[in-house]
Amino acid sequence: MGAKKDENGRYYTDTLLRDIFEGEFLDPITNMKYNVRKVLNLSDEFFSFSNSQKPEGLLHLLQSIVQIPSGNYFMDFFAGSGSSIAVAKKLGNKFIGVELGEHFNTFYVSKIKYKNSPTNKVDIYKDFDVLELNESEKVLEAVVNKVGLLGRLKEIVANSGRHEPCGISNNVGYSGGGFFKYYSLEQYEDVLDNAVYTDIGDVYAEDVCSQYVFFADEKLSKILEIKDNEINVDLSKLYDDIDLPESISMLYGKAMERITADSVKLKDISEPIKYNVNNMSNEEKIAFVKMLKPFIWWGKE
Repeated sequence: MGAKKDENGRYYTDTLLRDIFEGEFLDPITNMKYNVRKVLNLSDEFFSFSNSQKPEGLLHLLQSIVQIPSGNYFMDFFAGSGSSIAVAKKLGNKFIGVELGEHFNTFYVSKIKYKNSPTNKVDIYKDFDVLELNESEKVLEAVVNKVGLLGRLKEIVANSGRHEPCGISNNVGYSGGGFFKYYSLEQYEDVLDNAVYTDIGDVYAEDVCSQYVFFADEKLSKILEIKDNEINVDLSKLYDDIDLPESISMLYGKAMERITADSVKLKDISEPIKYNVNNMSNEEKIAFVKMLKPFIWWGKE
């Protein structure tokens, strides 16, 4: 029913692996077992993700089939609850995950109900970040914060937490360690919000489209202040918590070798690059801002 025919006359149907395998799948060649059971809410692997959360065992099976060559990257453009990149980390592969949803930090705030008992009163604080707890004689009602993608990866690196070790950890002998980096990329809406519009004079009458110039020099007024012949630079007026050493590393395309409180040493660049504006002269501050110009302006020079 509903089968399709390929160019060789063979019938086939599209389906999901998790609908074919129930429980454990045994690879007859490697003798490896993959637990592809659906993730239930009683499992340590359950992250309360609103969509259908895939088990780590299923992603382990898929990544084993693909056989990612050593040194290559596994990439998930829609990381969701993070199962695919969690498996990549546990298998020792490099990975890139992309996620736009708010559940990157926290999946969502949710209301849950438990039977009122001394055990459940303790367990609810073990399992969740409890924001509010109300109880009646029979029921515990709580508003909780559920672990996000970022929190899941931190638990994996530590190999401990409310969930870890879980999933494939024991099967593959994963014991934690390593590190990962995460970035928040500027969105187009942020670009518009930080844009500075200026009247560019005679062109205004000739070309309506040219009446707006994004990120003209006036944008410097957001981050620069001159007082008593002293130049002050405050990048927090653009964004909070900018990681300047990492930004400089990406700007030059060079790996970081050493970071101090004032400077960062990049590979193949002899002199450390200063980034602590509080310990710079006026000339150094001007040079520093010019260096960061590709990050501050999104327009043509």
